[in-house]
Amino acid sequence: MENEPMPVEENEEIPVDESEQISDVQPTKKFTPFQWVMTILLIILVLVLIGFLVVFALKKSDDGEVTEEGMQKTTTSESTVDTTVKPPSVSPSPSTSPANTSEDTDDATKNVVKKPDLYVKSYDLDKTPRIGDEFTAKIVIGNKGTIASKSFSWEWWPTSSGRDCKGDEDGLAAGATKVIECEYTYDEADEYASKFIVDTKDGNDEIDENNNVSKKEIVVAEKADLSISDYEFDHDPKQGEEFTVSFKIKNKGETDAEDFYWEWWPTVTGSRACHEKIDILKAGDSETVECDYTYGGWANYTTKAVADSDGDVDESDEGNNSYTKNVIPIH
Repeated sequence: MENEPMPVEENEEIPVDESEQISDVQPTKKFTPFQWVMTILLIILVLVLIGFLVVFALKKSDDGEVTEEGMQKTTTSESTVDTTVKPPSVSPSPSTSPANTSEDTDDATKNVVKKPDLYVKSYDLDKTPRIGDEFTAKIVIGNKGTIASKSFSWEWWPTSSGRDCKGDEDGLAAGATKVIECEYTYDEADEYASKFIVDTKDGNDEIDENNNVSKKEIVVAEKADLSISDYEFDHDPKQGEEFTVSFKIKNKGETDAEDFYWEWWPTVTGSRACHEKIDILKAGDSETVECDYTYGGWANYTTKAVADSDGDVDESDEGNNSYTKNVIPIH
């Protein structure tokens, strides 16, 4: 028998060349330039956002609101993630605790020093002291402590070597003051170191022990000293004709002379012709005064000028207050 070709089944797969299969697959799609630009911008945006979050987290940590220990911890194991956030532990501040008003008040009261504080508030004289002229020293004492003082003594020294005025007080309330007066007369001109002392026996335990003494330098000048000089007539006196006599009153002392009278007598056996007042003549100053007069007759007359004729001024020299001069009117 002749060999007949074997029949080919219709369902038998026909081998296909691999090169033909690859040619049938669609090629991979490439990014356009626009897509590349957008992708890069997106990546940059993500990086900036991440950086901002990191900076914000660090800033919160510095402010004490969030710390690194309190940031979210993520623990990765095989399949478990711990995302528990542990808030930072905050210990209560002493300032935020409720205040106890009564206890604070008691503590403040305990801190106040409960003591008196006697001091000399002021020390003045009613006038400038003069030799032989009484004056008054006026002293104001006070208590600027927190409680009343106990009884205490005080002293006034017009000179550094002698106490002249002293006294005792039962006490002085906190914030109160008291006026003390001492009278005195200096007999000599000089500079005196006076002082006033409060609580002389240290009977009080005080807040400040250094303000119990007040000192004052007192200058006592020489008394006033009025004298007559430059006695003259405007022309030689003539019978029946008016003339003017003038003379100078000078204060040679170291104290002002106040409220005194001067006078002029045409004859010492008659009556005065002028009697006038000078309000004040300061130490070292002088004043010229005048008096008009007319003689009706003629003789050898003894005229006289007097300063402080009423004796109102306390002077160091009372023997130079008058001046006399003889005159014979022309007839």
